[in-house]
Amino acid sequence: MSGITNQVGARSGVIGSGGGIGYEEGTWTPTGDVTFSGATGFYTKIGRLVTLSFAILWGSDTEGSNAQIKSLPFTAAGTNSRGGGFLSYSSDGTASSLYLGSTTTVYVKASAGAGVVTNTDLQTRDLMGVITYITA
Repeated sequence: MSGITNQVGARSGVIGSGGGIGYEEGTWTPTGDVTFSGATGFYTKIGRLVTLSFAILWGSDTEGSNAQIKSLPFTAAGTNSRGGGFLSYSSDGTASSLYLGSTTTVYVKASAGAGVVTNTDLQTRDLMGVITYITA
């Protein structure tokens, strides 16, 4: 992308000239209501638009509440209509999409019907995906 000016060794800068739009990228660690066996994430923020990518190995916990991804690196501007995403890989046959359920939580949605997937459904399963949302 032309017009990005970075500090030496940093991955942030300005797009365009005359004040421009802020640009930042980095890592984040997804959390949930259950302990993940492994979780890594990366983010890119351009202006107020945030795109996250992640890989999560759900733990063996049998807690039956809705499967959630928390600890987003930036607070979202609102819920539902301002963010969502998709799973690029799921070792579970029911999980298919992601939606912003609050300004700090993403829910995993089932492919068949409108229901959300539970932590029990994802026990020891791998999920990889992308989430995009607008910050506050």
